[in-house]
Amino acid sequence: MGRDPDASGRRSRPSLSAEIIADMRRQIATGALSRGGRLPSERQLAEQFGVSQPTMREVVRALEAMGLLQVHHGRGVFVSGDLGDHLDATLHTYLEFEDVGLVEVLEVRGALGTLGARQAARRAGEADKDLLRQAAAACDTNAGLSTVEELAESVVRFQAAVSAAAHNPLLYAIDKLLIRVLLGLQVEAKRAYGVDYWRGQIDQFRDDRWRIVTHIEKGQVAATVKAVTAYLEDQRELFENDPDMAAVRLYDH
Repeated sequence: MGRDPDASGRRSRPSLSAEIIADMRRQIATGALSRGGRLPSERQLAEQFGVSQPTMREVVRALEAMGLLQVHHGRGVFVSGDLGDHLDATLHTYLEFEDVGLVEVLEVRGALGTLGARQAARRAGEADKDLLRQAAAACDTNAGLSTVEELAESVVRFQAAVSAAAHNPLLYAIDKLLIRVLLGLQVEAKRAYGVDYWRGQIDQFRDDRWRIVTHIEKGQVAATVKAVTAYLEDQRELFENDPDMAAVRLYDH
């Protein structure tokens, strides 16, 4: 790659920065720059790409804003180990910016949940099944959880475990966000009801959860889809028929 442009303006600095950003994104995506790995110093990177340090600094800042790099002052620049938080933030911002309604979130969650159920029944390994059993059991034994957030998180973990068992990273990333959005809305709408109310709500779906676990363990695709669909429809009715939750907006959450 050539150096920064001279006075003739043959190549603009923004153009160089964009090329380097694209190059480094490809390296991160392909694993050439390993997740969690430390990058060379800014000066060394500038030399490597044949640009000035100010240009390289712009590149690092842009990649940090994208969530691909993490800058730790005094320690250096590192490739992000997990892009999930950045993806969550980006998608959540999109939902708020576009004023996506609760019904639309429920529709997409239902579609992804059904697809995830089908694939989970086909692809779940022993580790996935163990995680599902643990997550379902944790929902049952929730007496030790003392806050509404902890109780809601136990439900998130179960639903996310079903999605993770499908072994589709894109489905899992989007589905997990929607799960958190919907549970978050419930927390905001029902916070004043206290932990006893939440324990009752979680206990209400105990049989549904174990039905899903059992069908996935046995690899029963049609039965798993049916069980997850019923579970999500119950959740949908809970949202649509509850005036407290109907009043909560995504941008409030």
